Amino acid sequence: MILVDHREKNSGIPDELQRLGVPIKLLQLEVGDYIVTGEENICVERKDSKDYLQSLLSGRLNNQLVAMSRNYGYSLLLIEGTISTALFEGGTSRHVYLSSLVGSFVKRALDGKSGVVSIIPVDTPYDSALALKFLHDKNNDPKGLIRLPKLNSLHFSREEVGICMLSTIPGIGQRLAKNILSKFHTLQNVANASESELREIPKVGPKKSSTIFEFFRFFYK
Repeated sequence: MILVDHREKNSGIPDELQRLGVPIKLLQLEVGDYIVTGEENICVERKDSKDYLQSLLSGRLNNQLVAMSRNYGYSLLLIEGTISTALFEGGTSRHVYLSSLVGSFVKRALDGKSGVVSIIPVDTPYDSALALKFLHDKNNDPKGLIRLPKLNSLHFSREEVGICMLSTIPGIGQRLAKNILSKFHTLQNVANASESELREIPKVGPKKSSTIFEFFRFFYK
């Protein structure tokens, strides 16, 4: 069975999965869009190329990848559509895109112990449904021909979690996040710090200090 987040109902993929003979169950998922159950539960996040690019540049994708890799031994990111088209329509340069992509990958691999997240490009929702079907079939192979090795449960220290949280701020890498925590010791102290106090940290200039300061004062309407 494949567990499907209810927000994917109108994507057309759940209908395609049923036509392909794959049992599904709609519910609200905390992490990912699909959970392929079987020998090893596998988390799948689906994004069209436009949403993928936007979430990558904003840092939202990084948070999703971290959650996937920490909660599941194996995860998959399905990207529908053409990245070149999304770059052109969004007016984003390949330099910025590739820089964000590499940065997102490095942040996700914070300690080298996180679960595996693979990326598969597809063209259409039907292709996404096919990929999910094949993944489901392989994960439930009764002959035992395909089995995913078991991973040990992942455990992260508070320091690692703190560094990861700070590194989701645009422009703040893991090394700088570690230096910030070494200076302020707690996330609460970082949140309460003034811009001038933040600028006391090496490599935190006016722009980055302003970004950190505003990050903790964002008002969601």
